[in-house]
Amino acid sequence: MSKDVQLLIIDDDPEYVEGIQSILTKAGYAVDVAYNPKDGFDALKSKKYDLLLLDIMMGRGAEGVMMARKINKEPDLREIPVLIITGIREQMAFLFPGQPVHPRFLPTDELLEKPVDPKLLLDKVSHLLELAKELGLDSQTVETAVEEEQKELKKEHDHNSRLNRRKAAFKRHLWSYGIVIGALIFINIFSGGPWWFQWPALGLGIGLAFSFRAAYFPVEGELR
Repeated sequence: MSKDVQLLIIDDDPEYVEGIQSILTKAGYAVDVAYNPKDGFDALKSKKYDLLLLDIMMGRGAEGVMMARKINKEPDLREIPVLIITGIREQMAFLFPGQPVHPRFLPTDELLEKPVDPKLLLDKVSHLLELAKELGLDSQTVETAVEEEQKELKKEHDHNSRLNRRKAAFKRHLWSYGIVIGALIFINIFSGGPWWFQWPALGLGIGLAFSFRAAYFPVEGELR
C-alpha cells in the first residue's frame, strides 16, 4: 500500500489509537491522529485525507456523532469515506459487525465494533478506499451504493421471511389435515353406512395442495 494514502484517526483513547495506528502503518498507510473532535476537524480542513476513522464516544458524550453530521454538511469534507469504530453496541441502533450504518441515523459509510479484529479492520479500510476510488471519491455516491446494497439485502431477507411464514403455515395445515381426516374416518367407521369421508378429504386436500404450491413454488411477484 502506498504511503500516498492518507488516513486520519479521531479517537480520545491514546492506547487504543496506538494499536490501530500501528496496524494501519504496518499495512503501508500514512496515518495521522487527533485526540478530540476539534483537533480532528481542524486536521480535516487543513489536509486532504482519503479515509477517516472516527470514534463515537468522545469528550462529554457522543461527540463523534455530532462530528460526523458536521462533516456531512461540509461540501469539501463530505467526500471523505468514514469508518466508524465504536464499542457502544447496546447504546446505538447499528448493525454489527462491519455492516453499513442505517443511512437515516448517521452520515457514514461503514462501521466496526471495538475491539477491532486487525484483519477485519484492514479489509474494511481497503474496501472503502477501493469503493471510493471506483466511484470517484464522491461520498454521496458511496453512501448511495452502500444503501442500495443494504436495500437488496433487506429485500432478500423480507422475501425469505415471507416464504418461511408460508412454509410454516403449510406445515400447520398439513397437521390439521391429518387430524381432520383421521376424525372423519373414525366417524365414518362408527356411524356405519357407505364410505363418505373421501369427499370432504378431497376438498380439504385440494386446499392443502394450493397451500403447498404457495409455500414451495410461489409465483414471481407473489411474495412482494
